Amino acid sequence: MSFLSNFQPFMTSLKNNKRKRKTVFEKDIYENNQAYSKFVDTKKMTPVEFKRFQKNLKETNRKRERKIYLIFGALMTLVIGVILYFLFYFTF
Repeated sequence: MSFLSNFQPFMTSLKNNKRKRKTVFEKDIYENNQAYSKFVDTKKMTPVEFKRFQKNLKETNRKRERKIYLIFGALMTLVIGVILYFLFYFTF
């Protein structure tokens, strides 16, 4: 039973070092940061508001994806152009 005598200080230490955890609703979200937005509780919305929220979210995601594809396409075109230049037109 020496296990119990060694186990009690371990449990006391864990209990004393435990920190208070914040819930999703208590977290601070910076409004100036584009990566995060305010938390929206969709469970409290009416069905009409929820449909509007879904439509807005889909449109925002579509715009973001389009921007990413355009940037990626421009960069890949530039990289391919540089590679072709060095392969065929650049002489040592």
